[in-house]
Amino acid sequence: MSRRIRNSNPRNQRKHNNKVDERAQREQFLQWSSREYEEGLATMGSPISKFNAAQYFDIDEVRKTFQKKGTHDPGSVGARDHNPLVRNAHIWSYDEFEVVNPVRQMFEDINKKAFQYSIIDIQVPQLCVYYGRDTLNQSVDGHYTWHKDTRLVKGYAQRVLSMSILMNDATEYEGGELEILTGISSRGKPLILKAGLQKAGDAIVFDSMMDHRVTPVTKGTRATLVTWCFGSHKSPEFFK
Repeated sequence: MSRRIRNSNPRNQRKHNNKVDERAQREQFLQWSSREYEEGLATMGSPISKFNAAQYFDIDEVRKTFQKKGTHDPGSVGARDHNPLVRNAHIWSYDEFEVVNPVRQMFEDINKKAFQYSIIDIQVPQLCVYYGRDTLNQSVDGHYTWHKDTRLVKGYAQRVLSMSILMNDATEYEGGELEILTGISSRGKPLILKAGLQKAGDAIVFDSMMDHRVTPVTKGTRATLVTWCFGSHKSPEFFK
């Protein structure tokens, strides 16, 4: 037996092999963890629910009702600041039972299914219309930059859920994609979910704390019904 082999310590050799195995297992775990993080973060703690609103009301009739009876105003941001570089849209607000009651029912159904928040009531629904420059003589395409629908302010009711219902088919415009920031990947890249609303009545509900935007409508007209509900992110059972 050679001196080199004779002087080797079997215990140290096993320890060295274990280190090799541990490194391999650690690397494998890190790869798995990174994959799970990126794939799972999009819905972790911030559920998003899609459905079709046509089962609750007639899409065409509601759109006509808003534009015929609703109160019109250019889209504003913050304290009614009209800045088309941030938000360029036209808003019709309408607060009557034939629209409010079905929208309230949508929130109740979706909240029970996907969120289980403690909700109080909804905000006045709005028909939000984005025009491309080819459709309306304006210097900026209809759009809304990245924003949240709520902020934590002591003493004020908080929006907890946001809803967007497409009121016309996506074939009637170009651009105008609703995008939602769902998180940041382990590599520091934003995770962006495209809502993918295509047909009139397609709808999405998401947590109002989530950043989102509507990309520029470069051609045609995009109409959506948007509204929010107030309450708490804690479930009703928490208050019992």
